[in-house]
Amino acid sequence: MLKFGSADSTKLTKNTLESVAVDIFIKYLHQLIWADAFDDSVIINLIDSETIGLLTYYFQPTETAREHPITHHWTVDWDVATIIQALEELYPLQQEHRHLDRAAGGS
Repeated sequence: MLKFGSADSTKLTKNTLESVAVDIFIKYLHQLIWADAFDDSVIINLIDSETIGLLTYYFQPTETAREHPITHHWTVDWDVATIIQALEELYPLQQEHRHLDRAAGGS
């Protein structure tokens, strides 16, 4: 398991796909970036395969996907800034900032 400092890494799973947990995950990604500890393997190691599949589905109709088309797969086509943008679009801390109402995930 990846660690940053003395804290365990923050992982995303289908059970943690909600605004607060996603915000914590994004903050963790920022810590890794600032510490120059982020590379292409981080996303794959911090998001389980089932959740990657769900996010593939959830990301398709987003404004982020319109601005940054997914040609192959978002884990390949998008850089970390774009992934963070899409996560923030789908899981804002303040619901009035929600850009997309996903029927599958509720509001």
